[in-house]
Amino acid sequence: MLCLVSCAHSRRSVAIPADLESEVERIKRNAARLLAIERFSATSVRYLRNVRRPGDPPILGMVALRTSWAQAGSVVFVVKRPAGGVQVLYEARVEAMKNLAWIRRLNDPRPLVGEEEEVWRARETVLAELPESRCCGAELDVLVLPREPPDGSFDVYPMPAPRVKVRQEFIMVRRSGHDESSPQASMELVVAGQHRFHVSADGRTVLEHPPISGACQARTLDKVLGEGDFIDVTDKEVDLPNEAQLLDSAVLGWSFRLVTRRGVWEIVNGYLSLVETR
Repeated sequence: MLCLVSCAHSRRSVAIPADLESEVERIKRNAARLLAIERFSATSVRYLRNVRRPGDPPILGMVALRTSWAQAGSVVFVVKRPAGGVQVLYEARVEAMKNLAWIRRLNDPRPLVGEEEEVWRARETVLAELPESRCCGAELDVLVLPREPPDGSFDVYPMPAPRVKVRQEFIMVRRSGHDESSPQASMELVVAGQHRFHVSADGRTVLEHPPISGACQARTLDKVLGEGDFIDVTDKEVDLPNEAQLLDSAVLGWSFRLVTRRGVWEIVNGYLSLVETR
């Protein structure tokens, strides 16, 4: 298997050009908001198995959001309704955007209500605009950020989900002075080709689809990378990395080095720095 990882040490960062500063701040801010949603969604999914029953319908997707009745955050899991349309079968609440407060299965599934319906509609609007091939054919996890003032619109990110492949053969791994046998695994990760959509407050209209990445690029990588290793990406169609790449770095604990039109950027554990200008 081709290893697409460099082993150079991180370089000292340089000042970000003034004309890029506001966009860098937007990327960092949205990446942090995406990470919060990802974390409390993942917490809810982990406990979902405790409330699912045999014969329950497949989950179409989830809506993670803050509302007036759940300021810390809530997650609803959406399934098909037998008569058509969608409904909520499971609900979860979280505390401090991280710790699960409770999760339950509804005896009487309910419709989406209020902002839940608008977030779900924004999700469906984006999926209708985005052919699967434009995200390297990967399964999509659609994240919708909370409303943006003053118009209450949404930023929507169709995130290509990493695909893990575990093969049957085993490799010897040296740990703590002795050899251990471990299953060999690899991960297919989309490193470029991500999208951001700006959607109207009612969730029905794409207001903007700004380019945040060039053409789709995927890497097949060893599941475990050593500290100091960088996944190298070249994307000369953009000036900056994007918030999806920062999110992947934070969630996976991996480091990326991206060559763009304006320089060389490093993302380490979700933190972005410019190390070389062009």
